[in-house]
Amino acid sequence: MFKRCHISYLFYLGLVLVSYFCPISYTNGDEKLSSQQFLDKARKNHPVDTWGILEGEVTHKRKGSETVTAPIEFAIRFTASRVLAKITINKDETYTVGQPYSETQPSVITDDGSLAIASLANFGLRPEDLTMTFLWWKFKQELEETSVKGMNCRVFLLENPETKENVKIYIGSDYFYPIEIEWFKPEGKEAYRTCFINSFKEVDKLWTPDSFTLTGPGWRTNVDFDSGKIRLGFVSEGIPKDLF
Repeated sequence: MFKRCHISYLFYLGLVLVSYFCPISYTNGDEKLSSQQFLDKARKNHPVDTWGILEGEVTHKRKGSETVTAPIEFAIRFTASRVLAKITINKDETYTVGQPYSETQPSVITDDGSLAIASLANFGLRPEDLTMTFLWWKFKQELEETSVKGMNCRVFLLENPETKENVKIYIGSDYFYPIEIEWFKPEGKEAYRTCFINSFKEVDKLWTPDSFTLTGPGWRTNVDFDSGKIRLGFVSEGIPKDLF
């Protein structure tokens, strides 16, 4: 979720479907944060005791095939120690994701208790993408700063300690949030998945991305949430009975 602040580039901030925004400078006094310090702040830049429910549609187009569309629902809660999320696609396939802040790998379980990933993968999506698991991957190096959509970014290369997959994350220098993400196979030179945020929605003074696009060689996936079916809130003000 995003707590509203005055910033002209708010449209481009964030990745996870419900994330938190606060106006923190990327320097510590006059001293620039080290790579590890900056990354730690990005990892911790999340709300505690907040929740969200978003309903919408996912559309997937692969070269040479017809466009496939399905309803999608995403529910999430941020606790002091972890992110808990539930993703339902096509109304009959559900994934439960648990991501402790102290670990690099999430637990992902389907509604039948298995670890298999079926329809969601056919849309080019991973359950753990939505909880920004990649932020907790092993730090490899910081690359040269660059500008993305007019915003200065610090760029980090991280590695999945189990699969050796790499991710390049462009994080807004002043706000500690990814604005572009590229995934690479081990030793791969070209990104095989890329994510962009298209737009944001405000609900009760909290913000969430309501549209994003994933692309890869020969395919494109759009996730668009219905603005009338987005609910965001603080745990202190009550939790919906249908959250999970």
